[in-house]
Amino acid sequence: MTSQKRQSKAPTVADVARAAKVSKAQAARALGGYGAVSDEVQERVNSAASALGYRLNALARSMNTGRSNTIGVIVGDIENPHFGLALRGMADVARTAGYHLLLSNSDEKLQAEQDAVRVMLEKRVDGIIVAPCCSEHRHNSHLTQVLEEGRALKLFDRAVTDLDVEAICCEFTEVAAEATSQLLEAGHRHIAYITSMALATDYSTPGDFGLTPVAQRVGRHDAGICCRGRGI
Repeated sequence: MTSQKRQSKAPTVADVARAAKVSKAQAARALGGYGAVSDEVQERVNSAASALGYRLNALARSMNTGRSNTIGVIVGDIENPHFGLALRGMADVARTAGYHLLLSNSDEKLQAEQDAVRVMLEKRVDGIIVAPCCSEHRHNSHLTQVLEEGRALKLFDRAVTDLDVEAICCEFTEVAAEATSQLLEAGHRHIAYITSMALATDYSTPGDFGLTPVAQRVGRHDAGICCRGRGI
């Protein structure tokens, strides 16, 4: 006859309350950091929780406090060094402030970005930082929803037309124009533009989703050549 070892059950708020000899409501307030309890009750609950190995349910706490100390971040490609360095900086600053990051990769696909925003809102993140794959406001109702639900929203690397939120962007378009001009001044005539990002459509036309950052940079490269009377 075989026997199976019964898995130990994680202690609950009710277990802590029973051990501390307080009500479940008092234990929940003491553990969750909301409401008010006496110093004596707080000490008894803390001691009982420590003895039982109780682990705070962060999701339940966020439902009571309205805060999860979590920031959602959505980027196009986590393997892109540009995003990787930015994420390292975000994580360092967030950790110093007592926050953690919830990361998602959109692969520059609108549906994946929309799904990521939905999941992050369901997980009650305090705010979202997103590198939007679409610059047209008519395709970004999911970003408007973030604001409507009272969550903070910041855009990274790209801006969205008619969306009144702060966007942290690098002026790569001016850099592209300057680099092209310097090459032309040095006498070079056959200039190529190399990027790690694939262009799904003709980079010279906005298309359904507006000009991408890469398209904008290539455009400045072309403009620099045309300004000097050179063909593309």
